[in-house]
Amino acid sequence: QGIAQLLVPYLFGPISRFAGPAGILTFQWHNVGGYITMLLVLLAVLGLPGRRLRGLRIVLVLWIAVVFARAYGQVPLLGHVLGWLPEMGRVEFFRYATPTLELAVIVLAALGIDDLVHSPRRRLILVLGGCGFALVAGVWVATHAFRTALGHGNPDGGYATASLVWSAATMLVAVLVAVLVRSPRARGGALAAVLALDAL
Repeated sequence: QGIAQLLVPYLFGPISRFAGPAGILTFQWHNVGGYITMLLVLLAVLGLPGRRLRGLRIVLVLWIAVVFARAYGQVPLLGHVLGWLPEMGRVEFFRYATPTLELAVIVLAALGIDDLVHSPRRRLILVLGGCGFALVAGVWVATHAFRTALGHGNPDGGYATASLVWSAATMLVAVLVAVLVRSPRARGGALAAVLALDAL
C-alpha cells in the first residue's frame, strides 16, 4: 500500500481527512515522505538508456535502488547498506529520504525528455506506455481489497478512481505527444508541460 501511494498519491483519500475503521492500517499523508507520479516514472525509465551523462544516470539509478530498498524493505541486503551508518536505526528514513528519491527520479525524467527531443524512439515510448497502463491496472487490482476495507469509513472513495484515471490519462497524453509531435522543440516543451501539470 505504501508503494502504491508513492505512485498514486491520492489513492487512499485526501490529505489529512482520511480515517479507516478500527483495526485497519491507514495511510495518512503525514506518514508519507512525498510522492512520484506514474508519468514521472515513465519518463525516468526513458532516461535510463541514454549515452550522454551516463555516469550521472548510473549514480541516480543506484541511489533510487538503495533508498527504495531501505524505505520499503523490498530488496534483501540492499536495504541494509545505509543501515550500517551510525544511528541510522533512529531515523524515520521513509519520510526524510523520499525527497532524495524524488529528486533522482525527476532528474532522470528530465534526461528522458531531453533524449526524446533528440530522438523520438516511438517504439520504446509505446512499449513503456503499455507497461505504464499495466502498472495502473496492477495498482487497482493489488489495492482493491484494502480500498474496499477502507471504504466502509471513507466518504471520499472516489479519490482512488480519479487518481488512477488521472495517472492513465497523463501517460496517454505523454505517449501521444511523444509519438505524434514532429517538432523536437515542441515535443520537449509539451512533455515538460504535461509533467508540470501532473506534478501540480
